[in-house]
Amino acid sequence: MEAHDWWLGALEGCLVAASVVSLLRAKSGRARTSAALLALGVALTLAHPFGMKAERVGRAPSDAAERNPTGRHTARILGLQIVPFALYRRDKPVAENVPVATLRARSWLWPFLFTNASEVTPLCGDLSTPCWPDRSARDGSGADRLSLVSSGGDFWVRVDNREKTGPGSSIPAEFVFRIGPGVTSWWGLGYWVLAAGIVLVRFNTARPGDPERGVTPTARGT
Repeated sequence: MEAHDWWLGALEGCLVAASVVSLLRAKSGRARTSAALLALGVALTLAHPFGMKAERVGRAPSDAAERNPTGRHTARILGLQIVPFALYRRDKPVAENVPVATLRARSWLWPFLFTNASEVTPLCGDLSTPCWPDRSARDGSGADRLSLVSSGGDFWVRVDNREKTGPGSSIPAEFVFRIGPGVTSWWGLGYWVLAAGIVLVRFNTARPGDPERGVTPTARGT
């Protein structure tokens, strides 16, 4: 999942730039249609503002059921289970920086719409952040610290932190995050506004000599 994160991010940047340029440069009716379709495709796949939003809470419900923390699950919107997601760790390119990684949730709609990776929490930073080693670690240490529970269609992520705590310690014994569908990217929302603005303003502006708009140039000498 981490590898997908990097190449999907690079693809998103390239497609966003290409779609904005094509919208600004399109002049003929055919070029405008192609540019609008490209922008729509980008907006409905990679460049959108929705994902699994995380909120830190005190604890999960006592009746919540355990789920596979690194498996695939489905969240609900309006009571419908239509948002698959998976949790994973993404390490930062420079390991010396802290936090050294982030816990993320990749979500999408079938088959490949609205794919988005949102951050649940930084990992392995100061005492206010949890630490969850990857399952691929050679010694396997800490692989079982992460847990996922659900109740009534809602999900909570828990990262056990008891090995760092002691009697009277101010360090949390566990970190708990409630996750669910929501707005997670202001960049994606900005792209939607920008692309829609270009289409509504620029594409609906009549130009002299534009046969697609039914406007003909004024004959010389008249």
